[in-house]
Amino acid sequence: MLALDEPEAWGGLVDLPATADRRAADRLPAVLGGTEDQVALRAAGAYGRRLRPASAPADPWRPHGTVLVVGDDDSAEHLSRRFAADGAEHVLRASTADLREVLDAAPGPITTVVQAAAGDDPVADAERLVALLAGQPLDAVVLMTSIAAVWGVRGQQQAAADGAGSTRWCTA
Repeated sequence: MLALDEPEAWGGLVDLPATADRRAADRLPAVLGGTEDQVALRAAGAYGRRLRPASAPADPWRPHGTVLVVGDDDSAEHLSRRFAADGAEHVLRASTADLREVLDAAPGPITTVVQAAAGDDPVADAERLVALLAGQPLDAVVLMTSIAAVWGVRGQQQAAADGAGSTRWCTA
């Protein structure tokens, strides 16, 4: 975020291995004099920051059972219609405020959860959602966050921090 919000103060970022070997040390001067401003040095080489498109799966995932969409914005509405069209037996909508009540009234076990929009505290909302669904055998959990958490957006430091904090639950 510093690179976007304070570019004149940004010098770059070099991610070094926990135990630097000779090859990583030998690459450091070239990285410091290069054009990349974010580089990871490893024994196998120097790596610049990149995003790559993911390959499409041979057997695409389809919703089934009961899908819970958390959020009350346009994206939640769109996703709800899409899940219903793609085969979900039930699609439930909940705001972060009425989540417990919607879960209690679910017609069957929740198989998929999508947090399409969070409230004022996205990290706390993700923590609450994870806690409420603990122990349920879910096929998918999707936490939608700001792209600022991936590559940064000028002036969106809080969105970046919230997105990074929320996505840590994707591996919980």
